[in-house]
Amino acid sequence: MVATSRGTGAVRATSVAGCLVLALLLGLTMSGSGAGGPVAGVRLWKGPTDVDAVVGEHPELGVLAEQPTFTWIGETTEPRTVGTWARAAGGLPVPLVLYAIPDRDLGGHSAGGFPDTSAYLAWVGAVAHHLGDAPAVVVVEPDALGLSLQMSPPERAARLRVLGRAVDVLKANSPRARVYLDASMWVSPAAMAGLLERANVGSADGFSINVANHVADGPALEYANAVSAMTGGKRFVVDSSRNGRGSSSHERDWCNVGGLALGRPPGTLLTDEPLLDGFFWIKTPGRSDGTCNGGPPAGQFWLRGALELVANTRS
Repeated sequence: MVATSRGTGAVRATSVAGCLVLALLLGLTMSGSGAGGPVAGVRLWKGPTDVDAVVGEHPELGVLAEQPTFTWIGETTEPRTVGTWARAAGGLPVPLVLYAIPDRDLGGHSAGGFPDTSAYLAWVGAVAHHLGDAPAVVVVEPDALGLSLQMSPPERAARLRVLGRAVDVLKANSPRARVYLDASMWVSPAAMAGLLERANVGSADGFSINVANHVADGPALEYANAVSAMTGGKRFVVDSSRNGRGSSSHERDWCNVGGLALGRPPGTLLTDEPLLDGFFWIKTPGRSDGTCNGGPPAGQFWLRGALELVANTRS
């Protein structure tokens, strides 16, 4: 259901009551398992983006080349590459999304993943090993929890165990990584809290919401706080990559939807949201969700979509 990611962007200057834009912060408190203390003022690393090749011809897309977004990695990603990025980051946190769980997307636009659990966990371990003690922010398997509800009970239980083991592997081998299990907002807060608990959110630093969707800040935060209250006060991050004209609730119509705009810049914090570790562009602006509404295959850069997203943000 979610496309692989890459790409960046800044948003037009906006003044929002109660909003504290702490340029590209990782979080206020870094509370949570193995967090290692505050990191106020630390920027996320920004690597090369899809936009770099086209921004000369389309300078308006410079807004997408100025901010860090999360790099999505999957079964075709060589784990050693993560170590290369960590060295290139020079001590800045590397933003990553793991997207390689077996039976990913249950045959949807982003179908794929490793063929079995053993291969997947070995890959997670290799990624964590090459990341080492470099700082990182890692979102684990977008929609894997929500889609597990479409599996048989034994299959669901197996998936939740795998996710829990992935969390443990990351925390044990990459001690400075902040790990967030993804929470699908089409699932009720109570049901999602139960899935998160079974998937070992207690050992993670928190959960992510709104990844690759476009729910507005208000309802997204309401959902996140409800889930947090049922998971022992876990912290969370919110994907604001295209919710600038956000909907009031999770939308089933999510695939290359027209009329969207960039949301809050990466690193935005709100003074009245103490459990928020930041808004981030987790889904890369300009990447296609799949072959729907005129888009290319999932994960590919889509120039028309990128131009529309920027134009809508400026209007």
